[in-house]
Amino acid sequence: MRAWTGLLALCPVLCQAATFAAFIQPDPATSKIPYEAVTIARKDSAVDSRQPIQACDRIRFVTTQTQYGVVYVTTLRGGKNFKLDASHPFVDISCVEPGIGDLPGRSWKDISGGDRATYSIAAMSRGDQLSVPILTSEQSNLVAAPKRSIFIEWSGGTPPYRVVLRNSNTGAIITSVDNVTEHAARTPPVDLAPGQYSLSVFNTPADGAVAEIRENNLFVVPSDQLPPPPRALADAKLDETDKALLYVYYLEGFGDGRWAFEAMQRATAIMPPSSGSKDWLAQYGGD
Repeated sequence: MRAWTGLLALCPVLCQAATFAAFIQPDPATSKIPYEAVTIARKDSAVDSRQPIQACDRIRFVTTQTQYGVVYVTTLRGGKNFKLDASHPFVDISCVEPGIGDLPGRSWKDISGGDRATYSIAAMSRGDQLSVPILTSEQSNLVAAPKRSIFIEWSGGTPPYRVVLRNSNTGAIITSVDNVTEHAARTPPVDLAPGQYSLSVFNTPADGAVAEIRENNLFVVPSDQLPPPPRALADAKLDETDKALLYVYYLEGFGDGRWAFEAMQRATAIMPPSSGSKDWLAQYGGD
């Protein structure tokens, strides 16, 4: 019997009290949630935009307001992000309701329905080629300061592996892990000042295969820039392990995946590891 059986039993009560299916992202310029820039239609009625967004809701951009030019909405199902503006003023939230009580009971792949953002497992190579799917060069990969160890997973390649964290500006090595035989490693704790870093995974190449995967768009940011959990999650009556896992799901989709690497750090920090956290981590490599 899986550890989340008790949580699922709470779903009829919990899901009525704090059901949510999507989130309005904070405005990057003001860090405020632009509630006044959208309206929410539920069936035939309008609801307060500060209420949790539910399955089947229609979110509409208010074109007459002038404070916000664009609003981003992140769905819990699949971590997909929608951009609302004057040209694309509305989005319909899927009627397949995830339910907060259901999420820890199923792997992220099972609940995503294939509706994944570009940084996700959908583009991940499971062959012999060295690949680090959690990191992407298409955008910034964010992780919060200050002192912490860095956990990274990958797939493919030939051991032994080496992981190196550098200062991107100077090239100076901050920390490294050598002679790694598995598809994951954790650095010693390091005091990371805000700034740009590069993270490399080296393998022992064969037949001309790539020797190193390096991602230079790793940014350490002050911890107060970490997106707070949505109120519906913060207020949910769940134990801390389940809340932590749901926050991992939320971070993975937040900002079109910019916080996915931070989500990985938090998933591996869930102790003891839950079945849900193991399932989530397995999608990004490891053994």
